[in-house]
Amino acid sequence: MKTLVVGTNQLAYPQLRNFAGLPFKNVEVRKVRDLFKAFDYVHFKILGRNHRWFQNLYFDAGLHSVDLFHFWNAINLTNKPWVVTFESFLPAFNPTSEFGMKHLVKDSCRKIIAITHRAVAIEKYYLALHPRYAEDILRKIIVHKPYQETQISSFDEKPLGDTFIF
Repeated sequence: MKTLVVGTNQLAYPQLRNFAGLPFKNVEVRKVRDLFKAFDYVHFKILGRNHRWFQNLYFDAGLHSVDLFHFWNAINLTNKPWVVTFESFLPAFNPTSEFGMKHLVKDSCRKIIAITHRAVAIEKYYLALHPRYAEDILRKIIVHKPYQETQISSFDEKPLGDTFIF
């Protein structure tokens, strides 16, 4: 079986916890570089903070050979198929950005994964400001909570002291 090569622009905690570190068979997740990171680096060196646009957009001019991109809160500006997982709202750089909405409705955006139902509710709030994009974006959204390995097989294995505190 062919290995699916998935590119992502960062391999930090959110990516590892939500998709890059999951035990998928025949999937290789690779960190890929994008042109916006260079602009963000310069912006950071000059102003001492990251730029929201540069952090949450992706463009590689076709430099990377991957089957699919998967991002955390970022929007892909290329035509390569992509998926995005988000925690609050999209576009993360500005939830009312029509520019961002146009990229979310493109066919190249295959799936939008919210990590909570609250994130979907927040997204719906902002989509109400752009009703012409709402239906197409909502059709792509699914909720998938972060993966967690099972620590115990039954409640009986849970060590409890004399006091049970929540």
